[in-house]
Amino acid sequence: MTSAATAVVAAITPATPYDFIFTILDNSDAYAFAMPGGYIYITRQMVALANSEAELAAVLARAA
Repeated sequence: MTSAATAVVAAITPATPYDFIFTILDNSDAYAFAMPGGYIYITRQMVALANSEAELAAVLARAA
């Protein structure tokens, strides 16, 4: 999941001087968010609710 998520975010984001760092949070709430410096967080619940990679990509695109 992390390599696929990295590819999605990298494809939609202009070149940056840093790498993306993904963290999956063990939380029952469904959400994702990004922080400066390439840090992207997504909850296990959000991953579980996504019916496809396309849905997960949409969530990550919104967070990034």
